[in-house]
Amino acid sequence: MGGVGSGGNRMGNGIDTTPEDGLPECRPDAPQDVIDAFNYYRERVAPSNLRLADAALLEQLATLSVLADKLQQVINDDPLDHKASGVYLRVAAQMTRLSGLFGLSPGDRKRLSMKTDEEKDDLSEFFKGGDG
Repeated sequence: MGGVGSGGNRMGNGIDTTPEDGLPECRPDAPQDVIDAFNYYRERVAPSNLRLADAALLEQLATLSVLADKLQQVINDDPLDHKASGVYLRVAAQMTRLSGLFGLSPGDRKRLSMKTDEEKDDLSEFFKGGDG
């Protein structure tokens, strides 16, 4: 499931210049828990920041989320399971990295400059010297 979607191109300058081509879809043959997690995350990312090419990265995030839930249950059942705890920490780190590509934390949203069209218009008017 490797590959890079347009999500990775948004970091840095905060502007995604790729044309909006629709929302990514999870593979229909993915496990149902992964599809559910995929849809959960897709609903929480601003649609203007998603492209069809983001499907692979969003599915990776969903898969990691499902794995994290399963590992959390193992740890809840046996808090001294250090192997599960170590894997959980690595999965959580990967989730944090991928989540950042989609602006799923306040700091990431700030870096991605997620402004609505109305906010962008207000700023454009301000810099043009308008009253708006």
